[in-house]
Amino acid sequence: NGFESIAGQINVEMKQPTTPDRLYVNAYLNNMGKTDLNLVLAHQVSKKWSTALLLHNNFLYNKVDFNKDGFIDLPIGNLFTALNRWKYENTNGWVAQFGAKVLTDNKQGGEISFDANTDKGTTNAYGLGFKTFRYEGFAKVGYVFPKKKFQSIGLQLSTFQHNTSSYFGLTNY
Repeated sequence: NGFESIAGQINVEMKQPTTPDRLYVNAYLNNMGKTDLNLVLAHQVSKKWSTALLLHNNFLYNKVDFNKDGFIDLPIGNLFTALNRWKYENTNGWVAQFGAKVLTDNKQGGEISFDANTDKGTTNAYGLGFKTFRYEGFAKVGYVFPKKKFQSIGLQLSTFQHNTSSYFGLTNY
């Protein structure tokens, strides 16, 4: 891991509050009705403080069965994610970040004729579904040595609550 690594890893990180894009909007819609919406708002609050709000929503409510097997090809439902991140950086080497994330995911699949309101828990039509709620808080505090920018020391903290419930046919989890 690092600039000379040979593992082939890809380091994926969400946009930072110090990103030059103060506003970023992205939308996607395909022929099946799947929609993705993204919004990034970044703001430099002061010389030392910056913040960013990242929002993502994707949804599909159109039951698609291209291969005509009686089952929907893609789960229908909605996934929403929000992240608010704050960053502090001073000229003495101290750096801090903290923030919160929220994720909700509600999906349903199964036979085209499946209606969760009337068929869930029955043998009328096969269906599956899951609901996920995740809340997360995180913080990073560190000191970058001013004369040796490649050396630093830090502390990372993270906490989350993750709740998932699901059903597959007659079985609940």
